[in-house]
Amino acid sequence: MDSQAAQLQKARVEAPTPSGLSHIAIPSRDLNQSKQFFVDVLGGNLTVDEPALARVGFGKFAIVLAPQSGGATPAHAEYPHYAFTVAPEDFMGIKRRLEAFGVPTHDPWGRMNRPHALMYFRDPSGNQFELFCPSGFNAVPLRLGSRAGGDYVIDFAALGYGKLQKPATETDLPNVGPGEYNHMTLPMRDMHEAKRFFVNVLGGTVAFERPEHITVIVGGAEIGLSPEAGGWTAADAEYPHYTFLVKSADMIPLRERVESYAFQHPRCGAAMAPTPQCIFAIRPAPCGSCIVRADSKEPCVGESRRAATTCRTSKRSTTIRGKIRGIE
Repeated sequence: MDSQAAQLQKARVEAPTPSGLSHIAIPSRDLNQSKQFFVDVLGGNLTVDEPALARVGFGKFAIVLAPQSGGATPAHAEYPHYAFTVAPEDFMGIKRRLEAFGVPTHDPWGRMNRPHALMYFRDPSGNQFELFCPSGFNAVPLRLGSRAGGDYVIDFAALGYGKLQKPATETDLPNVGPGEYNHMTLPMRDMHEAKRFFVNVLGGTVAFERPEHITVIVGGAEIGLSPEAGGWTAADAEYPHYTFLVKSADMIPLRERVESYAFQHPRCGAAMAPTPQCIFAIRPAPCGSCIVRADSKEPCVGESRRAATTCRTSKRSTTIRGKIRGIE
């Protein structure tokens, strides 16, 4: 390894990186419908319930819901989607619960030589989710996906619907729900730049790579990157976005690292009072992905915090056009 490569490798090892995934934040056309879906249908725990914000927990995984008319997964698209880990014995019970509330589903499917069982569905706002059973599913034969050697093609547009329905009877419904976060797969317009952003800028590692899909691990969270013509966060929108946890001592060094790659973003802003969190946001426009927020649960060392509205209303200033600056 030459000296330049060795220095680059050392810099990557020493660079501050997120320590975990805090939550995903998605748009809601109707906050009451969204809360009913994630709490009553899927069994999540409502931990924040405000007029313009709700937070639902599934173990350590949290989903934040906020009013926004657009920004959900496009009707005919596969990405973005967010996957729950599901036990094999719960898979069909969750499918039955979804259907009882009027949520369209489809046949469980899989990929050649993989033990996974998969199924997509959407919330009332159109955000796409997935049941992901890692192994052990044998309730019904799995359809084989068309891009995995089979002939099964999912009609994504057919998964959309208006409002939840009241089940004919709730007493007979299985009392089961999904587990925690498994992965999310995001649409990318430039796979090379996307990989550079998540690896070089955020310090992630590549777990799987093919021309049509890359899986990276950032802060222990699995994130899939796949090419698609649209579906990322709109230029003037806040949702969807994804928040990573950052150790307080790493917050400023990570922000400086982001700046070194020519990303522009607000300075650290305070989270909702009276909590002492620091937040900054970046929008990796070159790869077409969404706002990524770094969130420290403690005051940042050496940084004065500004009001929460600074971070929440300065989304457009986080955008950078062109390519990521830095070493290839």
